[in-house]
Parts: sequence; structure tokens; C-alpha cells
Amino acid sequence: MQHIHFKKILLPVDFSSTSLKSFQHVKWLAQKFFSEVTLIHIRETLPHVSLFPSLYQPVVDFDNEYKKFAMKKLEELRKELIDSGIAIVHTQYMEGSIAQCINDYATDEKIDIVVMGTHGSKGITEFFIGSNAFKVVNLVDLPVLSINDKKEFSPYQHIVAPLDDSKYSRAKFPYVAELAAILSANVEILYPEILDAHLKQTLDNHLHQVTGFLDKKGVKYTIKMVEGNFAHEIIKFAEYTNADLIVMMSETEMTISKMLLGSQAQEIVNHSKVPVITLHPEDKGALMEIFG
Repeated sequence: MQHIHFKKILLPVDFSSTSLKSFQHVKWLAQKFFSEVTLIHIRETLPHVSLFPSLYQPVVDFDNEYKKFAMKKLEELRKELIDSGIAIVHTQYMEGSIAQCINDYATDEKIDIVVMGTHGSKGITEFFIGSNAFKVVNLVDLPVLSINDKKEFSPYQHIVAPLDDSKYSRAKFPYVAELAAILSANVEILYPEILDAHLKQTLDNHLHQVTGFLDKKGVKYTIKMVEGNFAHEIIKFAEYTNADLIVMMSETEMTISKMLLGSQAQEIVNHSKVPVITLHPEDKGALMEIFG
């Protein structure tokens, strides 16, 4: 069963430094996986426009000029991808909610993965800007690769994969194994210190199943236990070891011990300098059958 489907990549572009950094990742991925790419720019509709239409007086000339400018910039990026050897590149302009437009387009066009920047802002600006990536993660039922502009692009040779005692935490590893095999990458399995004997036994069983699976697939890996808040430690470890990618499930990875990923997934997506891919496997049941 093949789990890596990156044949159609969607890249939302707002022409910021972060989205242009994401562009470099998309170029590399499309070359690796012979992908078709769509560059999409979304002019976000302000809430008051729909709530109080009588108060909104559209400036037609400005709207037209804005769209022309956006399409011109998209075409420049499209040409760069074509010149790099990517055969099929589309451009798209939409207006509306960023997350909803991405979801609608991805669904209609059967996109395989969304790659988008996260500004990693703090304070009130994070609500309006930085949270868009996490909104997309929650809304779009397919893999989302989130890119922060604080780290220079590098090929994905060192992958960090968190493992906890939650039911579906293991379901990411068929994806991780395929990705590692395709890219000749090493995998670092991070797991939390758990003091409760029953929960620790569950986690030990998960770890045994996952390492056995990776051994069968011939994937090189190391394992490391970390103490403290798991989400914080994932970010710190990935940055300290200069990892290239964090892979986690979009499903809430939260154990009974309440110290793990679930409640802090937004922090990882928004603030990790290392790219983060969140997976929405449609075949969780089939994936979990691998582990019994």
C-alpha cells in the first residue's frame, strides 16, 4: 500500500518572505516526486464586507489592479518552476476566507498536499496571520506542510517523528517509512517520559511495534526519551539537532497523562522553525492493522 501521494501540490502565496521560502520547498518536492503544482493567491475578504455590505464601497479600479499585480507575480513564480523542470504548473486567484478557499480548491482539484508558510507571529497578529496555517491543518483533510521562514531550506534528511501512547500516534509511521526510504533519510523517534506504569507499558508496546516495523522496512532510526512538556521538547530537539522535518498526526495526539501534543499542536505548527507536516490519513484503520 502506497501512502505518499504528492502528485498534486497546492502552494498558497501571499508574496511574503515566508511564502517565498515555502516556494523553495515546493520546487524541491515537485522535482523529487514529479509533482504538478498550483500556485494560489487568496485576497482575504474582510468580515465587515459580508456583515455590512451597504457600508462597503468597492473600488473597482483598485480591485482590478490588485488582481493584475497578483497574477503577474504568480506568473513569475510559475515561470521559475517551469524553468526548473516542473512540467505542469497552474496559477489561481481567489477571494474569500484563506482557509476556506484552500479547502474548497484542494477538495475540488483533488490536491494531495498543501504547503504553506506560517509567520510564527506573537500576540494579536498571530490570531490574524500566524493561525492561518493551523486553521488549514484543522480544516483540510489532507497533509499540510507548514514552513517557517526562520530556517534555510535543506533536503529532508533528518526526520523527527513523535510517538506517544495515544491510539493513532503510530499511524504516521507507514508515511514516515516511505518518506525516509524515498529520501534516504534518518528518523528520530521522540517519546515522552511517563511515570504511570500502565501508560508506560502502552507506550513501550507502541515503541516495540514501530521499531519492528521500521526494521522490516530497512529504515535507519534512533530513539530518544525526553522529559517535560512534549510539544516544547519536540520543537527544541528538532532545532537543536538541526532536523529538516517534523511529522505528526493531525488527529489529537493527547495521552491520558495530558502532557503531550494535542493541546499544543498549534504551537508546534506556528512556532517550530523546522518544517512540520501534519497528516490526515484516510485509511487510519488500514494503517493500524499493520500494528495489530
